[in-house]
Amino acid sequence: EESLRFYQRALAESPHSFAAHHYLTHAYENLGTIDRALEHAAEYARLAPAIPHAHHMFGHSLRRVGRMTEAIAEFRRADDLALAYFKAEKIAPEYDWQYHHNLDLLGTAYQYTGQMRSAEAVLRRSFELPPIERSEELNQSAWPLFLLAQGRAEEALAASRALIARPAGLVQALGHLLASRILITLHRMDEAAEEGDRALRQMRAVGTMGGVLVPELQASQGEFLLQKGQAERG
Repeated sequence: EESLRFYQRALAESPHSFAAHHYLTHAYENLGTIDRALEHAAEYARLAPAIPHAHHMFGHSLRRVGRMTEAIAEFRRADDLALAYFKAEKIAPEYDWQYHHNLDLLGTAYQYTGQMRSAEAVLRRSFELPPIERSEELNQSAWPLFLLAQGRAEEALAASRALIARPAGLVQALGHLLASRILITLHRMDEAAEEGDRALRQMRAVGTMGGVLVPELQASQGEFLLQKGQAERG
């Protein structure tokens, strides 16, 4: 809230500052004031139409208010602009964290609207793109969860194993948690419990950072308990 007055003062000095509109979009989204975020995101995209992130942010806010078809169009525009930029500047896509994030939102937006073939192509592309930041790797859970939702549990399990094979302990923990949830759906409960235990050990080993996976851990434990007939605890 305290940041708003600085960005608003910047706009008073320069009404067409796309940077101010950009940060106001983030600020209002973080405050949950999505109507205001959408207003500034639209202006950001209008003032900076050649910047992929401008369209991504507009799509980000459109998604938050349920205008998913329009959000998809903005995410696709961001993807097209980014690919053209990478080609022109001879830059590998994995070096732009924002590109990875945009693919994740585009893919899950397709999934939300029932466009499963499009969702699969985009989420697979995101999963296969080499990650260079930890946040990107943690977001790659979208692909195995998509496969699981499609009833393709064995493929989802293979994707979770790919995460377990990554060098970072936190990402390995995520892979174990996903594997546990997938094994639960296959009614392989003993293996699911083992994967959950491995995840918990990894989370503790990485220290306080392991806390970011607590919601995933709770989801896995809850599903395990439900399958075991412990409905109240689950």
